[in-house]
Amino acid sequence: MIRSQIEAVKEEPLERSQNYAAWELPFLADYIVNTHHGYLNENTRQIAIYAKKVSEVHGARHPEVIEIARIFDRIAADMEIHLREEEEVLFPTIKRIVAAQKSGAEPEAADLSVLKDCLGKLNEEHDSIGEAVHTIRSLSKGYTIPEDACNTFAVTYQKLQEFEDDLHKHVHLENNILFHKAAQLEFR
Repeated sequence: MIRSQIEAVKEEPLERSQNYAAWELPFLADYIVNTHHGYLNENTRQIAIYAKKVSEVHGARHPEVIEIARIFDRIAADMEIHLREEEEVLFPTIKRIVAAQKSGAEPEAADLSVLKDCLGKLNEEHDSIGEAVHTIRSLSKGYTIPEDACNTFAVTYQKLQEFEDDLHKHVHLENNILFHKAAQLEFR
Protein backbone atom coordinates (compact mmCIF):
# COMPACT_ATOMS: atom_id res chain seq x y z
CA MET A 1 0.00 0.00 0.00
CA ILE A 2 2.79 2.46 0.90
CA ARG A 3 4.58 1.76 -2.39
CA SER A 4 1.42 2.58 -4.39
CA GLN A 5 1.00 5.81 -2.40
CA ILE A 6 4.59 6.76 -3.14
CA GLU A 7 4.12 5.99 -6.83
CA ALA A 8 0.97 8.12 -6.85
CA VAL A 9 2.86 11.01 -5.26
CA LYS A 10 5.61 10.71 -7.87
CA GLU A 11 2.98 11.20 -10.58
CA GLU A 12 1.42 14.30 -9.01
CA PRO A 13 2.27 17.74 -10.35
CA LEU A 14 5.63 18.90 -9.02
CA GLU A 15 4.31 21.71 -6.83
CA ARG A 16 2.07 19.37 -4.82
CA SER A 17 4.27 16.31 -4.59
CA GLN A 18 7.39 18.17 -3.49
CA ASN A 19 5.96 19.52 -0.21
CA TYR A 20 7.84 16.94 1.81
CA ALA A 21 7.50 18.93 5.03
CA ALA A 22 3.74 18.37 4.92
CA TRP A 23 4.12 14.60 4.77
CA GLU A 24 3.68 12.55 7.92
CA LEU A 25 6.92 11.11 9.26
CA PRO A 26 6.13 7.43 8.60
CA PHE A 27 5.24 8.20 4.97
CA LEU A 28 8.35 10.35 4.49
CA ALA A 29 10.53 7.60 5.98
CA ASP A 30 9.00 5.06 3.59
CA TYR A 31 9.49 7.45 0.66
CA ILE A 32 13.16 7.88 1.57
CA VAL A 33 13.66 4.11 1.83
CA ASN A 34 11.87 3.35 -1.43
CA THR A 35 13.34 6.22 -3.43
CA HIS A 36 16.77 7.12 -2.10
CA HIS A 37 17.79 3.94 -0.28
CA GLY A 38 16.49 2.05 -3.31
CA TYR A 39 18.70 4.14 -5.59
CA LEU A 40 21.72 3.52 -3.37
CA ASN A 41 21.08 -0.21 -3.12
CA GLU A 42 20.79 -0.46 -6.90
CA ASN A 43 23.77 1.72 -7.82
CA THR A 44 26.45 1.94 -5.12
CA ARG A 45 28.04 -1.45 -5.76
CA GLN A 46 28.20 -0.89 -9.53
CA ILE A 47 29.74 2.56 -9.12
CA ALA A 48 32.38 1.06 -6.81
CA ILE A 49 33.17 -1.61 -9.42
CA TYR A 50 33.48 1.01 -12.17
CA ALA A 51 35.65 3.26 -10.01
CA LYS A 52 37.99 0.36 -9.20
CA LYS A 53 38.25 -0.64 -12.86
CA VAL A 54 38.98 2.95 -13.92
CA SER A 55 41.65 3.25 -11.22
CA GLU A 56 43.33 0.05 -12.41
CA VAL A 57 43.27 1.03 -16.09
CA HIS A 58 43.80 4.80 -15.89
CA GLY A 59 45.53 5.29 -12.52
CA ALA A 60 49.00 5.76 -14.04
CA ARG A 61 47.85 8.69 -16.21
CA HIS A 62 45.17 9.96 -13.81
CA PRO A 63 46.32 9.23 -10.24
CA GLU A 64 43.25 11.01 -8.84
CA VAL A 65 41.07 8.06 -9.90
CA ILE A 66 42.96 5.80 -7.49
CA GLU A 67 42.00 8.10 -4.61
CA ILE A 68 38.44 8.43 -5.94
CA ALA A 69 38.04 4.64 -5.97
CA ARG A 70 39.45 4.38 -2.44
CA ILE A 71 37.14 7.09 -1.12
CA PHE A 72 34.10 5.65 -2.87
CA ASP A 73 34.82 2.19 -1.44
CA ARG A 74 34.76 3.75 2.04
CA ILE A 75 31.52 5.60 1.21
CA ALA A 76 29.93 2.36 -0.02
CA ALA A 77 30.89 0.49 3.15
CA ASP A 78 29.73 3.34 5.39
CA MET A 79 26.46 3.73 3.49
CA GLU A 80 25.59 0.06 3.90
CA ILE A 81 25.81 0.35 7.69
CA HIS A 82 24.16 3.78 7.72
CA LEU A 83 21.15 2.68 5.65
CA ARG A 84 20.70 -0.42 7.78
CA GLU A 85 20.62 1.70 10.95
CA GLU A 86 18.05 4.04 9.47
CA GLU A 87 15.86 1.21 8.18
CA GLU A 88 16.14 -1.13 11.18
CA VAL A 89 16.47 1.31 14.08
CA LEU A 90 15.61 4.95 13.41
CA PHE A 91 12.62 4.70 11.08
CA PRO A 92 10.84 1.96 13.09
CA THR A 93 11.46 4.01 16.26
CA ILE A 94 9.93 7.09 14.64
CA LYS A 95 6.92 5.05 13.53
CA ARG A 96 6.39 3.66 17.05
CA ILE A 97 6.60 7.13 18.61
CA VAL A 98 4.17 8.60 16.06
CA ALA A 99 1.76 5.69 16.53
CA ALA A 100 1.88 6.08 20.31
CA GLN A 101 1.22 9.81 20.09
CA LYS A 102 -1.64 9.31 17.63
CA SER A 103 -3.26 6.84 20.00
CA GLY A 104 -2.89 9.29 22.89
CA ALA A 105 -0.25 7.20 24.66
CA GLU A 106 3.13 8.35 25.87
CA PRO A 107 6.00 7.11 23.70
CA GLU A 108 8.34 4.63 25.37
CA ALA A 109 11.28 6.34 27.09
CA ALA A 110 13.61 3.88 25.39
CA ASP A 111 12.29 4.93 21.97
CA LEU A 112 12.83 8.60 22.79
CA SER A 113 16.38 7.82 23.89
CA VAL A 114 17.09 5.81 20.72
CA LEU A 115 15.65 8.64 18.64
CA LYS A 116 17.90 11.24 20.24
CA ASP A 117 21.02 9.06 19.93
CA CYS A 118 20.30 8.10 16.31
CA LEU A 119 19.61 11.64 15.16
CA GLY A 120 22.95 12.91 16.44
CA LYS A 121 24.94 9.97 15.13
CA LEU A 122 23.30 9.88 11.71
CA ASN A 123 23.69 13.65 11.27
CA GLU A 124 27.44 13.25 11.88
CA GLU A 125 27.58 10.41 9.38
CA HIS A 126 25.80 12.56 6.79
CA ASP A 127 28.45 15.24 7.28
CA SER A 128 31.27 12.70 6.90
CA ILE A 129 29.80 11.14 3.75
CA GLY A 130 29.09 14.59 2.33
CA GLU A 131 32.71 15.63 2.86
CA ALA A 132 33.90 12.47 1.13
CA VAL A 133 31.63 13.10 -1.86
CA HIS A 134 32.84 16.69 -2.10
CA THR A 135 36.44 15.42 -2.06
CA ILE A 136 35.58 13.17 -5.00
CA ARG A 137 34.02 16.15 -6.80
CA SER A 138 37.19 18.15 -6.21
CA LEU A 139 39.54 15.36 -7.28
CA SER A 140 37.51 14.83 -10.46
CA LYS A 141 37.45 18.58 -11.18
CA GLY A 142 33.66 18.61 -11.04
CA TYR A 143 33.38 15.27 -12.84
CA THR A 144 35.18 16.62 -15.90
CA ILE A 145 35.84 13.70 -18.20
CA PRO A 146 39.42 13.73 -19.55
CA GLU A 147 39.93 13.67 -23.31
CA ASP A 148 41.66 10.29 -23.14
CA ALA A 149 38.84 8.68 -21.13
CA CYS A 150 37.24 5.44 -22.20
CA ASN A 151 33.50 4.82 -21.99
CA THR A 152 33.80 3.21 -18.55
CA PHE A 153 35.67 6.28 -17.28
CA ALA A 154 32.94 8.58 -18.64
CA VAL A 155 30.15 6.43 -17.23
CA THR A 156 31.89 6.31 -13.84
CA TYR A 157 32.07 10.08 -13.60
CA GLN A 158 28.45 10.40 -14.75
CA LYS A 159 27.36 7.86 -12.14
CA LEU A 160 29.41 9.60 -9.43
CA GLN A 161 27.70 12.89 -10.26
CA GLU A 162 24.30 11.18 -10.26
CA PHE A 163 25.19 9.64 -6.89
CA GLU A 164 26.11 13.06 -5.49
CA ASP A 165 22.90 14.64 -6.82
CA ASP A 166 20.76 11.91 -5.25
CA LEU A 167 22.73 12.13 -2.00
CA HIS A 168 22.08 15.88 -1.74
CA LYS A 169 18.31 15.33 -2.10
CA HIS A 170 18.41 12.36 0.26
CA VAL A 171 20.36 14.17 2.99
CA HIS A 172 18.20 17.29 2.60
CA LEU A 173 15.05 15.23 3.19
CA GLU A 174 16.55 13.58 6.24
CA ASN A 175 18.51 16.41 7.90
CA ASN A 176 16.21 19.32 7.15
CA ILE A 177 12.80 17.66 7.25
CA LEU A 178 12.65 14.15 8.70
CA PHE A 179 15.27 14.58 11.44
CA HIS A 180 14.01 18.05 12.31
CA LYS A 181 10.40 16.84 12.62
CA ALA A 182 11.50 13.69 14.47
CA ALA A 183 13.43 15.77 17.01
CA GLN A 184 10.16 17.59 17.77
CA LEU A 185 8.48 14.29 18.75
CA GLU A 186 10.19 14.45 22.13
CA PHE A 187 8.34 17.61 23.02
CA ARG A 188 4.76 16.67 22.09
